[in-house]
Amino acid sequence: MPTQAPQHNTFAAVTLPVATEVDYSYHRGPGQQGPYGFRLDVGTGSIKTQLAAAGWQDLTDPRTLRITALNITPNFATPIVLPCPKTCPGPGGPQDCWPRLVVRSFTVAITGQAVHDAAIQRTLQTTVRLRNDHVRFNDPLNPTQYCPA
Repeated sequence: MPTQAPQHNTFAAVTLPVATEVDYSYHRGPGQQGPYGFRLDVGTGSIKTQLAAAGWQDLTDPRTLRITALNITPNFATPIVLPCPKTCPGPGGPQDCWPRLVVRSFTVAITGQAVHDAAIQRTLQTTVRLRNDHVRFNDPLNPTQYCPA
């Protein structure tokens, strides 16, 4: 049974320009591929979400809740080597150019306080695992190829 080689995932990138912002894209529907993201707006004390062409919009209401901290920390597992039928040519080990599977998760911590009473403060922390594990192509000589030819 013929199989098709994996293709590079153009939606795999998740960037953290700063610890208080995350940017990503995904295929939501025809013509809806992002950009999307979340960030802390320290000026208003709100978390904003980017909804593609609609731009950044408040996700929290700064009139009732002031977000004082948003921290997003990547927690990437040790990459798993995916075997190829051929060894890698050139310098390095025989498996250096084989692709890697990277399971990705992020720890998200949010701290906020009530606008009417700064003594009321809460922190929420959770870990979010991304649905799309990243298959990282690892052959510098053929960056769009899954395995060495």
